[in-house]
Amino acid sequence: MARKNNPPKKNLKTPGSLLVSILVITALFVTLGMLAMQFIINQNTASNFRVDRERALAIAEAGVDYYRWHLAHVPDDYQDGTGGPGPYVHDFRDANNNIVGQFSLEITPPPSGSTVVTIKSTGQLTNKPNSARSITVKQGIPSFTKYAVVANADMRFGVGTEVFGPIHSNGGIRFDGIAHNLVTSLQYVYDDPDHTGGQEFGVHTHVNAPPGTGVNDTYRPLEAPTVLPPPPYETLPTRSDVFLVGRQTPVPQVDFNSITSDLSVMKTRANANGIHLLPSGGQGYHITFRQDGLVDMRIVNAQLRCQYRSGTQWRDYGYCSNNFNRTCTQTSNCNYCSLNGNRSCSSNFDCSSVGAGTCVTSGFSCLQSSHSIGSRVADQSSFTYQGVSSLAHPMPTNGLIFVEDDVWVDGVVSNNTRVTVIGAREPLASGNANIYVNKDLTYNRYCDNATRNACSQDSECSGGASCVNNSNSSAAIGLIAQNNILVGFFSEDDLRVDAALIAQNGRIGRPNYGASGSSYQLYPIGSPDPYGLASCSSYRSQSTITTFGSLATNQRYGFAWTGSTFCGGTQSSGYCTRNLNFDSNLTYAPPPDFPTTGQYETLSWEEN
Repeated sequence: MARKNNPPKKNLKTPGSLLVSILVITALFVTLGMLAMQFIINQNTASNFRVDRERALAIAEAGVDYYRWHLAHVPDDYQDGTGGPGPYVHDFRDANNNIVGQFSLEITPPPSGSTVVTIKSTGQLTNKPNSARSITVKQGIPSFTKYAVVANADMRFGVGTEVFGPIHSNGGIRFDGIAHNLVTSLQYVYDDPDHTGGQEFGVHTHVNAPPGTGVNDTYRPLEAPTVLPPPPYETLPTRSDVFLVGRQTPVPQVDFNSITSDLSVMKTRANANGIHLLPSGGQGYHITFRQDGLVDMRIVNAQLRCQYRSGTQWRDYGYCSNNFNRTCTQTSNCNYCSLNGNRSCSSNFDCSSVGAGTCVTSGFSCLQSSHSIGSRVADQSSFTYQGVSSLAHPMPTNGLIFVEDDVWVDGVVSNNTRVTVIGAREPLASGNANIYVNKDLTYNRYCDNATRNACSQDSECSGGASCVNNSNSSAAIGLIAQNNILVGFFSEDDLRVDAALIAQNGRIGRPNYGASGSSYQLYPIGSPDPYGLASCSSYRSQSTITTFGSLATNQRYGFAWTGSTFCGGTQSSGYCTRNLNFDSNLTYAPPPDFPTTGQYETLSWEEN
């Protein structure tokens, strides 16, 4: 019997089950769509939040910019012009003058002895407190102490000079020593007054490039541009044997004229809480800082001089007031060419023949002085200051000693002591007060033995003891002279000066005591020799001068004047070795009321 095949059964869904499937799928798509929408909304919210936060940060930075502008106009106002404590809140407006947010400022004034102000600025959008962002910025004004040497005239650094800090001049610079930091000049090119020839780079050297040695004193074509200004400027040659970090020209000017207004402020403050010495009636004042934190002040009644015999006459060592590189016996020896102050002359022909203008024969003098204090009892005397002795006097509370006379300075400044000595006569803009440093002026150093005497080097300690540096970075010494800061004739053979120095209208250096004769004598007759040398002429040439701080000089600096030979040669004058060390601690923590240069600079920036 045949077998009957049945057709397969169809899997048919009922209308109800189909509807369920559709609903499930629809719900899935709706859920996915809602999740996608929520994701988009969340991303948009997060993006807007980030935008708000960035805008709040920009408002906070605007607050810092505002206060930097405020300090540029009112440098000593740390209360936003309100006279009261902060925080100080300001509206921030958009380009359409609509208020879109606020910044709140908290200002921390500079600590004592510093120019660094701390600004905390919090920016926030209007009605959006969660957008707030805060930044803290430290800003400081650099002072003249930002340079190891800064000058307002052409400069020459000779062989034997080593400088461990930035150097700048508004004139040109010839550098034949070793520079461990950047050397810059306002001048792209200049005519070096120490030789004839064309113009050379604003910063150049006469040291022969390796493998050569020695110095060539004539015009150097390799140190001169191939095309003179205007710009574009040429790249200066690399001389890493002389300029270890490099050199740069032209750079902005440093303003020496602003110092006059600073002197007026210092005088007022010295009257209030400092020491203010009126004209002495003698040669000037001698100020000696003591290791116990006190200060001795004396009037200088007479100076010690070294005289040499020339023919039948006894003469003092002399130099020209217009150029202390030039020795003289009378004012006529100081005649100079109008276009080259370093060139002497006796007639206009002497100058015109070398293209140096005319012979100037007036407006200067031959200064015959050693700028040194003798050791006789009568050479100095104490006096009464504000009802008490001028000896062992307390240091001024604001660190200012204003002297309306010439002033000699030496001694040891104890730890945590910050002091500025100013030598300035009225009128402040044109007075001629000088400061002299003939003996060590140092921070706290002492011999590591039972006596603990002050010292600047090991040789000053007996019994083989060493000179220990016990100074800390909080101490600071400043010397500001209206005219010159000079090292005199009877100066220490190994002289150390730990200070920031400013010669506002004059120069920093040692005069050229270069004249010689058949015999020598101390004058006044019978005066003791300061350091017991065989002849007073031996003081013309000294061994080493070391500075630790900074030098700011309006005119050309110089501690050495070379003759036929130097470092002990018969015609030499000055210090054979010159070590100019830079004290970076003073850049933003200068001595009291020390003049600043430029505007506030940002030292640090961080978000809180």
